[in-house]
Amino acid sequence: MEPKIQLDPMTETALRSLHDIAVPPHVSWLPQTWGWAALAVLLGIAVLVFIMFQGFGDPARMIVGQTGDKKTLDNIRKDLYLDQPKWKQFFFYLNDINFAKNYTKKCT
Repeated sequence: MEPKIQLDPMTETALRSLHDIAVPPHVSWLPQTWGWAALAVLLGIAVLVFIMFQGFGDPARMIVGQTGDKKTLDNIRKDLYLDQPKWKQFFFYLNDINFAKNYTKKCT
């Protein structure tokens, strides 16, 4: 048998009143819809930025500049996965902009 937690009367009354609040049916679908819409917008922005960076030339050439040799270019392309197909590059890009992963690394 689990021990029962004793709450002060004020907290118990507040919890009962929160439990009795009814959510109107037209409000319950809003957070779900907004969540999916926000996810779609974020994905659209990610696709747009990826296309913009890929469309303005070779990113490895932009990093090296005009003075880089072929071996340096090849090494940069390999390090940044620019030698992979575009669909793979996009998934690597999505992995790199994963905000939750980056945020949790900073917090720990």
